[in-house]
Amino acid sequence: MMQSARRALAALRRLCALLALICLAGIALIILAGVLGRMVGILVPDTATISGMLLGMTVFLALAPTFCSDGHIRVELIIGRMHGRLRRGLELACLVVALCLMALMTYACYYEVLAAYSLHTLSIGLLAIPVWIPQSSMLLGMGVLFLSLLEALMQTLSHNRTASAAGHRHGDDGGSEP
Repeated sequence: MMQSARRALAALRRLCALLALICLAGIALIILAGVLGRMVGILVPDTATISGMLLGMTVFLALAPTFCSDGHIRVELIIGRMHGRLRRGLELACLVVALCLMALMTYACYYEVLAAYSLHTLSIGLLAIPVWIPQSSMLLGMGVLFLSLLEALMQTLSHNRTASAAGHRHGDDGGSEP
């Protein structure tokens, strides 16, 4: 059962990475449309607003895939010099703090999305875009990162070794052991 949950989480991370890529391509297309529109005298409305929303969506959707590929800046400078119990303890402490912070942020974001949806909050500009749409991608990205941190913590605890050695940063293969 744990292996199937890890595979499902890996699939969810791949989906988030794909959505982040689509958002990034959307930024390029929106900017290109704005530039070409200016060249021929056509106004493309709210290019800055839409690009900003897509940028936020890209960043949050890419959090978990980046974490699992060791792309985030970590405290490796300190942890890398430690060995044994001290390293494992510090690694566990870092994962617990990150997990708690991500739980708090995910909880707060959930209520922001809920409020924006129930109040029908719209973006400012010519195009009235419901704010809950880009906020939902933030919630998804933070939720998947929370689950990835939880997976890393569980693996570190169950394998009695550091998170980096436990294989939690397994990419998209569903968690194969090193």
